Amino acid sequence: MEKYTEASIQFALQTELDSRGQQFILPNVMVDWGEADLISVTAAGYMQEWEIKVSKSDFYADFKKGKHRWLARPGYTPGGQCTASCFWYVMPDGLVPDLEVPDYAGHVAMVGGTVVIKRRAPMLHRRKLGDYQYDWLLRIAAMKLWSVKRDLRYARQHAAHAY
Repeated sequence: MEKYTEASIQFALQTELDSRGQQFILPNVMVDWGEADLISVTAAGYMQEWEIKVSKSDFYADFKKGKHRWLARPGYTPGGQCTASCFWYVMPDGLVPDLEVPDYAGHVAMVGGTVVIKRRAPMLHRRKLGDYQYDWLLRIAAMKLWSVKRDLRYARQHAAHAY
């Protein structure tokens, strides 16, 4: 089995989602139910969560999270402002048997660095994002940009002093 990291899968998934016309793609976002490895917003305004798994133990441990109690209940959401309309698992092909991926989740496999949809995610609800949620996503994106800029500045300063 090919070796992947969360970051390598995020980059491949971002490229794929962008090519499919997703309007907004953000990695590692704190949302109502915890941290999402990646979220995207479709052209129609629906938010999707992409849960990335690179080990079997990580996949099975994910089911200890509270969000799976409401994901397993069709039509139910925990009342938060930013709950995903679709939930996907993304992992190396063959990491776990296909049948282990729950019915409420889509299944995406990484095959030779390529994103392959094995099963589409069902719609959990049909609430589109509103202005509040878009503003929230833009604020997160801006904070992430400034964090990267700060890290680069810090790295350049320390690299200059290293010589």
